[in-house]
Amino acid sequence: MSDVTRRQFSLGALGAVASTTVMSHALPGLAGEAGGGEIKIGLIADIHHGVIHDGEMRLRTFIDRMNEVKPDFVMQMGDFCYPSDKYAKSFMAEWHRYKGEKYHVIGNHDMDHGFSREQVVKYWGMPAKYYSFEKGGYLFVVLDGNDKKKVGKVGGYARYIGSEQRAWFKQVLKNANKPVICFSHQAIYESKWGVQNADEMLDIVKQHNKKSEFKIVAWMNGHNHLDRHLVKDDVLYLEVNSASYQWMGGGFKHKAFPEHVHNSYPYLGHVAAYKDPVYAILTIGNGKMKVEGVKSEWVGPSARERLKGKGHPDAPEFLEYYKPQMSDGEYKI
Repeated sequence: MSDVTRRQFSLGALGAVASTTVMSHALPGLAGEAGGGEIKIGLIADIHHGVIHDGEMRLRTFIDRMNEVKPDFVMQMGDFCYPSDKYAKSFMAEWHRYKGEKYHVIGNHDMDHGFSREQVVKYWGMPAKYYSFEKGGYLFVVLDGNDKKKVGKVGGYARYIGSEQRAWFKQVLKNANKPVICFSHQAIYESKWGVQNADEMLDIVKQHNKKSEFKIVAWMNGHNHLDRHLVKDDVLYLEVNSASYQWMGGGFKHKAFPEHVHNSYPYLGHVAAYKDPVYAILTIGNGKMKVEGVKSEWVGPSARERLKGKGHPDAPEFLEYYKPQMSDGEYKI
């Protein structure tokens, strides 16, 4: 199994820690003032239940907080759980403790063990692999980056948005009568680690925003396990960090947990785990997106300490974003 394939594996202990200091970012040129009233969203990504020992406890911590905050909806951003009671019955019971609106994005690892996307859709109760809904004066669009077409010699998991889905997306945008916010598991702002046809997706975004007053103002993704945001073509792209860990790979093994835990979870030594579940609460309105993140700490040595200046074998350009947290921020949209 390659390091890319094994990026799913992780462990960690639990707790709840206060969020970081708010940072204000004026992002010029975004698509005007977003319409509608204020809306609050709870976001969590990449728990990887079924390959970590405490995924259920991480989800419980998130749901407990959401039941206090009472956002307009919660969204999990993929790599959530396998679609079977054999693996996830009690885990899904935790998810359903939140009685408000709940939405899903399909991650690449949710189909491990030979499961299909159709099984994921049915088990989670999704309307479809990709879909849209309106809430609070905004149009939210969920895409599926797991289409199977390959581009070039890239191996590993499928990470592509196919022609049928792209046609649907264009029609949704054409009919939009509200500002648009998108979600996907894989990033669409670059193709090295995001979807392979990122350029094609970015062109759809750019062309829509040129001709419509109801613009795509923000796009959220998981998958990369990063604490990061950027602006591309006047759209805010927000990475939602993993709830659990940063993958280090077999060349950077470390036993930060008791021996019996490592024996039960053989890939635990390959990850730099977060002590606490990491997630974010978004408040959107009045032309702004406010991110309230959760700050945790490393279990054992940090990712930088583990790397010891060697550089990450997968994505050295992301090293500065390897943090056990989601940063607070306020962004103009």
